[in-house]
Amino acid sequence: MSHLSRLLIVGFCLCLTSCGDSGSARSDMEIPKPLKSDFEPEITKAFNMAAQSVEQSPTPRNWARLAAIYHAHQELNAAIAAYQQAVYL
Repeated sequence: MSHLSRLLIVGFCLCLTSCGDSGSARSDMEIPKPLKSDFEPEITKAFNMAAQSVEQSPTPRNWARLAAIYHAHQELNAAIAAYQQAVYL
């Protein structure tokens, strides 16, 4: 699947989230974790720092930042969950 296709899928999911029932996203949602664990230390650090920002201040901006970091590293399930939470808030 191409990068453009993935972006379109994420965008579609964001549209569905904003148009549909907002009950699927919660303000107390658990922070999604990547499925893989074999990332370079710098990437793991970026995941952890972004997740910590969400824990400290669960704003739409922090959720979107976490989502973008997951998305950039092909952790699409975690990215979609975080994007949905950013839209919900």
